[in-house]
This record gives sequence, structure tokens and C-alpha cells, in this order.
Amino acid sequence: MTSNTSAPTKPTEDRPVEPGAGTATIATALSGNRQLLAETKEEWATRLLKEGMSQRSVALETGLSRRKVGQISDQLQEHQEDIFGTHPPRKYVLKSELYRDIHEMACRPGGVKRSELSRLLAAFYGFRLDNETGKQTLNMTKDQYQYLKSKIRNIPSQRCHPLFVPEWMPRSNPIAAWTMLLRAADTILTTIDEQISEICHSFPEALPKDIRQELLSLAIDGFGPQPTTILCERNNSIARELSMRVEPSSIEVLEDRPIGDPEFEALCA
Repeated sequence: MTSNTSAPTKPTEDRPVEPGAGTATIATALSGNRQLLAETKEEWATRLLKEGMSQRSVALETGLSRRKVGQISDQLQEHQEDIFGTHPPRKYVLKSELYRDIHEMACRPGGVKRSELSRLLAAFYGFRLDNETGKQTLNMTKDQYQYLKSKIRNIPSQRCHPLFVPEWMPRSNPIAAWTMLLRAADTILTTIDEQISEICHSFPEALPKDIRQELLSLAIDGFGPQPTTILCERNNSIARELSMRVEPSSIEVLEDRPIGDPEFEALCA
């Protein structure tokens, strides 16, 4: 009489593996994995580097040169904070891909502003730590951005010519906005010239170009190399010390003239 009770099966790891067994399954899994990812060699190398594989191993695995793998590795800059509010969607490996996407945005009827390119630029250039502010900032220089715009403008287009719009310029009524800005600039420059002329008339030793630089640095925070607060403190300290070293002149400063901005007056007191 035959018993229906089958003998217990040993665990898989205890069984001897026959030569070639499972090879087809593994190959199928790897092939499906590659097809699912649809990676280029550069994207494949990027993923492997992110997973911690050495550059030498990545080069052997992907068939790319060590130099190319090194370039990809240099572009993988880690960042902890995104000044644009969200981490970039992906990392560009080829600059041509970046140019293509920016060119498409710049050829829109309304053009493109730099703030609208933040995510794309961050995805390629990455971030660096600003030692002055202690925050992460875009790792891209002004010269690099100007070069990028020149390259984008040279790409042939069947639609509108690539247009990079200044941040201040509204897309609605840009001519009216530009005209108003010009008038405001003319008014400001006229006032500045009048003030410079008055200061130079009262103090002939002062040169107009030096007065203009200092005046604009005081009036516009960020115009000069130093913040307005530091500039005020420095000038105030030097003026007080200098007044104790030299004989005062007969020129009297009109101290009763209102400055017009109590906060600015307190800052320079």
C-alpha cells in the first residue's frame, strides 16, 4: 500500500545547484530591469555612483571611459537645502539635454525668466555652500549663465526666437513698464547729480566720482561691496576721529535740514 504522505523537502539553500540552473531566470530579470529603467549609459553610471560603486567599477560595468565616469561623478554634488523650495526632479548628465529644455521654454511667446529656470539650472549645476550666509546657493556663476544664454540663442528654432526676459519686466504692457522705469531713473539721476554738485561746491576737496560712488552705496544697500550699516559705522567713526586730528574749517553743514527717513537717520547717527 502506497502512502500519500510525501517526504519533507529540504531548504533550497541545502540543495546542490546544477551547472546552468537559474541562469535563464537571472538573465531575464536583469534584462527586464534594464528595459524597465530604459537608461542611457550615463544615467546608468549616475545611478551606480549614487549607490556607492567606485568609479573604476562603474567604468567596467557600463563600458564608459574612466574620464567620463569621473566627469559624471563630479556633477553629483550632494545638497541638503534647496533655496528654490523643492529638490530638483532629476540630475542632468548631458548639457545638451539642459540646453534643449531651456530652449523650449525660451521659445514660448512670453519668453522665460531666470527664476523660472531655477529647477533646471539646479538639476545640472547643483548647489554650493555660501560661507557668508551659511546657506546653499546655486553653483553657477554669472559668466556661466551668460554663456548658457548665448548658446541657447544660437540654437535654430522654427518658432519664436529664444527670449530671456528680465525679472522686473511684466509680460503685460512691457513697453509701458519700461517707459515708466526710464522716467523714474531720469528723475533719480537728476536728483543725485544735484546733490553731488551741492556737496562738491561745499567741499571742493571731494571729487564728483567719489561722492557718487559713496552716495549710491549709502542710498542703495548692495550697490557697494559693504552693507549700508557697516559703511555708515565706518564713515561715522573715521569722520569723528579725523575731526579731532585736524582744525575745523569755516564751512558749516546745514544740520537742520531734514533727511526725510528717520530710520536712515538713526542708522547713521
